[in-house]
Amino acid sequence: MPVKYKEDTVVKDRITGKVKTQRFYVKSLTTEELWKEFLGCRTPKLKLKFRNELTKRNVTQEQFVARAAVDSEQN
Repeated sequence: MPVKYKEDTVVKDRITGKVKTQRFYVKSLTTEELWKEFLGCRTPKLKLKFRNELTKRNVTQEQFVARAAVDSEQN
């Protein structure tokens, strides 16, 4: 099953009565959005999900260290 990073949202159209479900999969994020979520995340479980997806996209350990250093300088 695909990995999710948020709960599903259900939206009901008032006119037609149809229900649409929006799902939030990690694989559907762009790499830049994935970095933003990874650096802004506080829970270890979600961080691990984002790190695993970044690793699948051939991100190296050096890139993790560099991004973390840049992010800590900005804060």
